Amino acid sequence: AAGRNPYTSVDAKTWSKNTRFTLRTSTASETEFGTLRTYTENRFNYTDGFDGDHTLNFAYIQLGGLRLGLDESAFHTFTGYLGDIINDDVVADGVYRTNLISYTFNGGNGFSAILSLEQGGGSYSDHNDFDNDGIFTESNVIDDYMPHVVGGLKYAQGWGSIVGAVAYDSLLEEWSGKVRLDVNVTDKFSVWVMGGYSSYEDAIGMYGNWGGDWAVWGGAKFVATEKATFNVQAAYEDWGKTAIAANVAYELVPGFTITPEVNYTRWDSDHPARDAGRVTNKDAFGGIIRFQRSF
Repeated sequence: AAGRNPYTSVDAKTWSKNTRFTLRTSTASETEFGTLRTYTENRFNYTDGFDGDHTLNFAYIQLGGLRLGLDESAFHTFTGYLGDIINDDVVADGVYRTNLISYTFNGGNGFSAILSLEQGGGSYSDHNDFDNDGIFTESNVIDDYMPHVVGGLKYAQGWGSIVGAVAYDSLLEEWSGKVRLDVNVTDKFSVWVMGGYSSYEDAIGMYGNWGGDWAVWGGAKFVATEKATFNVQAAYEDWGKTAIAANVAYELVPGFTITPEVNYTRWDSDHPARDAGRVTNKDAFGGIIRFQRSF
């Protein structure tokens, strides 16, 4: 996912049906330098009666803590993404896919650290003038020798974990950071909260592309039964966008999970997207139901 465009109109009421086939492959063998792994993931999509697209989402080699290839940015993987919500990035927390070279150090006592050199991926629409219809597309991919850089530290124990990550966008010459706390209240109930801050307020770039300087996310998970797990998530960004979602993942039979989800988004009256007339409704409601077979 590349994050939601904060200017997208929500006037239209739409119904959409998407089908996806995901093919994953993995290998592992022990060597004198640690476990040698490979991992790939291909996604094939069919959307609303038309041929969709094919994306190569992962293709990397890992030897011990060293990883090389196509992965998702350490800005997300090291901090644990967001909650177990399908539509989880209405308040965006950065672009995901990138080629990278990363190294993860595990201290064996709950401490771990990561350093990742990243090429960047995707692009963004640069609305330099909110009152002008001109939209300029900019790439997140580096254009010289200097990569994007991500670093992080984590401490994890039975009670949960605390993790922080900092990213330097070498194209914008700006930085972003996130800190996340997870707490296992019981073996069935857990909560988490994460805050992000960026040195630039525009919703652009590879990392801190939420609206404004800061954003906050939080959620909870409750394992109600062996089959049903409830998830909730809420988020708010500096520009004034609120996103709330809830779902229940129900494993009807082993390997077959049905997940209905409801979403609510609200734009404050002074949000730039509303000021520019790109979003005329202050509220938006949505619903998703996912049928997933895994084996």
